[in-house]
This record gives sequence, C-alpha cells and structure tokens, in this order.
Amino acid sequence: MTASSLIKVPCDADLDERSHVNRPGFTLHSAILGGRPDVNCAIHIHSRAGLALSAHSRGLRMLSQNSLRFYKRLGYHDYQGIVEDSSEREQIATALGAGNIALILRNHGLVTVGQSTRDAFERLRDLIIACEMQLTLEATGDPGVEVSEELCARVAQQYVRHDSGRGAADWPAWVRLMDSIDASYRK
Repeated sequence: MTASSLIKVPCDADLDERSHVNRPGFTLHSAILGGRPDVNCAIHIHSRAGLALSAHSRGLRMLSQNSLRFYKRLGYHDYQGIVEDSSEREQIATALGAGNIALILRNHGLVTVGQSTRDAFERLRDLIIACEMQLTLEATGDPGVEVSEELCARVAQQYVRHDSGRGAADWPAWVRLMDSIDASYRK
C-alpha cells in the first residue's frame, strides 16, 4: 500500500473489486467512516491475539493498563460472515457507537478508530497488548485481578487527556521506524 495507490470513493457506494476496491474492507471502513464524522482513520486487523479475543465469551476484561484505555469505549459486533453486504453497515456503525474508540468484530478481528492515523495506531497497539496479556494470563489458569470500576473510570479519563495531545510525541518515532524499514508507503 502506498499513498499513490489510494483511491477516493464515496462511503455510500456499493463497490467491489471491479472498482479496484476490496469489497469487505470497503464495506467495513465505509460503515465506520460514514457513521462517525469524527473519525478520519479506522484500522482493522486479524492478529492472532485479536482473533482469539474476538471469540472469547467474556470479551476484553479490565486486567491491564492497556485494557483500561477501552473501558466503556469498546463496542462488539456479532459475526455475520464476510463483511461484504452493504446492509451490514448500519449494524457496524451502531456497534461502534458514538463515543467508542474500538470495536471487536466477534469471531473476526479488531478495529480501532481515531481523528488521526496516530490515534488509531496507538489504540490498536494497546488493544493488541491488552488481548495478548489477557489470553496469556488466562492460559495460566489464574483468573487475574480485575481493576475496580472506580479506577477503570479514572484511568480511562487519563487516556482521554493523553490522546488529546499529551501522547503525540511518540508518533514521529513510529514514522521514523516505518521509514527505516520501507519508506515506499509515502509514494
């Protein structure tokens, strides 16, 4: 993927590969971007830990600092097959909700959103870490120590402040790392 390979399409279109668009990806992202005017970036992945957590009956538990970023800011969308039917858009947008920053697609994967690429990326990094940590802990047989509701709420608010500017200093380092690996994405 490079900057020059991106194409601009209307969110309400019904596109497929004939339009040089991945239909399931377009359906998912158009649902999010069309349903949330405050979102400029949505990232969706199928990481191993994210897939495992997406099928977890209890969902994401408040077990680590990374998971607390998503306290009462996480939606769930039930699996309906490959996301290629445009009629699923409204359900996806509803599952994400008005104020959530992430969405777990049951039996499918993870989505994070943000006003910027940096926002969505940092949230995705934390969501992956939260999934890995929870699954690792549960694999030991120990139920873990849930963080209290009061502390969850406090830390979630700390993340809101962090996301509104205090945490922006890390993004240039990630861009430098991407550039050192392969800067062709800029073309």
